Amino acid sequence: NAQILQKLCSYNKLRMDLYENGVIDILLTLRDSPDPDARKLSLDAVFDLVKSDKVIAAIPADSDLMQMMTALSRFGSAQVKGAATKIVNKLSKFQEMRIKKERAAAEKKRREEQKQQNRKNG
Repeated sequence: NAQILQKLCSYNKLRMDLYENGVIDILLTLRDSPDPDARKLSLDAVFDLVKSDKVIAAIPADSDLMQMMTALSRFGSAQVKGAATKIVNKLSKFQEMRIKKERAAAEKKRREEQKQQNRKNG
């Protein structure tokens, strides 16, 4: 029931658990429901779920959620556009941070390998 999922997603402490247990996939499926109330409730639940920075940080760049939010930020109603744009911006920010961390880790590993190589050749 979309109402139950929407209510659960409104609880801050449950958001990450719900995301980790695949509730986002159910909500995205409900977006295709013929019932307009279910579609609205599922979208509200998605917006509630991604209020958590932990959830935002866990969402991959190529996810269905990211694609949906990008589309809503362009083609939704004014209220939906605003909310979706904020989420897209947060998702982008966290993805940039993730990329920077990965690059820094790769650079650190490269430097360590180079030091080891210099010691061997030293």
